[in-house]
Amino acid sequence: MKFTKQDYLDYIQGKLDSKKAASFSHWMESKEGERIFHQWVEEEWEEEVKNSEDPKQEDKAAIINPGSNGKNTIEWRLWAAIISIFIVASLLLYNGKEGHLPEEYKTEIKNTEVQKSAPKGKKTKIKLPDGSLVYLNSESSITYLTDFSDKRTIHLKGEAFFEVQSDPSKPFTVVTGPISTQALGTSFNINAYEEDLEIIVALASGKIKVSHELNGQEVFVDPGEAVDYNMGDSHITKDQVDIQKILNWKNGILHFEKIPFPQVIKTLERWYGVDFEVKNQKDLPLYKCSGTFQPNEYLSNVLAVLAHSVDFNYTIQGKKVILEFK
Repeated sequence: MKFTKQDYLDYIQGKLDSKKAASFSHWMESKEGERIFHQWVEEEWEEEVKNSEDPKQEDKAAIINPGSNGKNTIEWRLWAAIISIFIVASLLLYNGKEGHLPEEYKTEIKNTEVQKSAPKGKKTKIKLPDGSLVYLNSESSITYLTDFSDKRTIHLKGEAFFEVQSDPSKPFTVVTGPISTQALGTSFNINAYEEDLEIIVALASGKIKVSHELNGQEVFVDPGEAVDYNMGDSHITKDQVDIQKILNWKNGILHFEKIPFPQVIKTLERWYGVDFEVKNQKDLPLYKCSGTFQPNEYLSNVLAVLAHSVDFNYTIQGKKVILEFK
């Protein structure tokens, strides 16, 4: 969105609607926004100087009559205007950098939605407003409201590991489809990629409650346990797990354990940021693959290992991988 000088004037007077005000504040943080903003301030400055050089009627008498204090009056008005522009500019730049808006907008945009994501081939670490940490796996995203610290609720798509700051008065809730995971101060992993048709919640420390919003089923989870929600039968089960294996992705380790080959392909697409083309897909084997690959392992090495157990040839063309079964 492009902004005009009039938008700037309306902004400092509190005349913009909340959505446009938020966009303007965000735009000021960009290099282009800061450059143009300084240009507008300079124009305002020059306008004030010009106006002071063309004195008003009451000032003309003072100029004609050197005995009066007209010069001091004109200089004072000029400097007062310049100082005023400088203060407004400084406040706008400070507020923009710190993510604050003028008071007029605060109530209106209090519940603006914030989204953070990790694209294919990337992982990211996010610090939430309450100090909690989120480690996002590839092709995953979280959304929460700007008043997050008042009600700590996050919506997750994909996979993430959470390290939650303890606050007994404000439970931390992660929503994934019909499943809600509630914690106080704890750390846990949630795998909820839509195409997998299941949601897996594994606890590393503390205690959590996993509940189904529709059927009311609730399960309390202890460290070393995981809850598996099957979207087919809408049932929640709980088992003991090796939490370190589940958290391998967070440490950059690619791990498969009896995973169907089509799911392995999907994981590799997310992990390396590539797209697979499978030729003669009707013959796609339903092999289950196992293997562990250390951080920063080349995709070609991973494919070479898999090709020993699943008989295929592969070609890597930039961000495209072609598989052809023998």
